[in-house]
Amino acid sequence: DDAALIRPSAKLGEGVIIFSHAVVACDARIGDHVVINTNALIGHDTIIGDYSVVSPHAVISGDICVGEGVEIGSGATIHPGITIGEWSKIGMGSIIYKSITPNVIISGKPAKIVTRTAHDWYKNQV
Repeated sequence: DDAALIRPSAKLGEGVIIFSHAVVACDARIGDHVVINTNALIGHDTIIGDYSVVSPHAVISGDICVGEGVEIGSGATIHPGITIGEWSKIGMGSIIYKSITPNVIISGKPAKIVTRTAHDWYKNQV
């Protein structure tokens, strides 16, 4: 069966796309226009902001807050209780142990800031 598993207590926003074999655990809140790709896991009590993308095989453990416009790469793992700042990007296979500020690109095991995002650069130019 190719169905995703979405717990009844999870809340999904408008225009959410959830691919096959993804799991959205109890009490998760998914914002508007979020993409949750194949085999991604969204843990309990997790909040995912509008316009975010969760790539295949990413694991977002429980009680995590993902800001608006965040991109989480394939196979990335985010440990419980972490906050990911808006418009940040997490490289594939990264392991996140600490909260991440907005508008950064992070990568590695453990993940470290690589650079600022173009979104942050643009905001500072206006």
